[in-house]
Amino acid sequence: DGIRDTSVTGVQTCALPIFDALLALADIRWGNDEVFVERSRRLKMWDKAPVPGLYQIEGSETITSLDGQLDKHSLRASWIVYHRGGKDQGATPAETSNAILDAIGSAFRPALPGARQTLGGLAYRAFIDGTIHKDNGDLDGQAMLIVPITVILP
Repeated sequence: DGIRDTSVTGVQTCALPIFDALLALADIRWGNDEVFVERSRRLKMWDKAPVPGLYQIEGSETITSLDGQLDKHSLRASWIVYHRGGKDQGATPAETSNAILDAIGSAFRPALPGARQTLGGLAYRAFIDGTIHKDNGDLDGQAMLIVPITVILP
């Protein structure tokens, strides 16, 4: 089907570079030139994660088959972001969340108008898709964002 290597049972060998390229998009800066101290394809619990951190979890895979056409493959992922914008009592935690989300949005926006984010040609299109969940850390200073992502393969 173009995603799986038939010689390796149950392993999405072709999806691996796609998910690596997706995570590479998270090499972003926001605020006062802040960066993620950790970016990983392995989720960590909040109390075990260095912050700010971004953790990518791979989700469902959808295959749509139409008569006479190539199958359409879609991969889903989520970026889980932890930060401590709420620790500073003089700050508004949502400001840090929004700055990070703006930087993430920019990473998915191609340089040329009308172009698509293709993850270096590995995908037809990668984009933020759905509701972004925000807990800004107003009560305990521990903020979490969940950004849903869809990757459509050629």
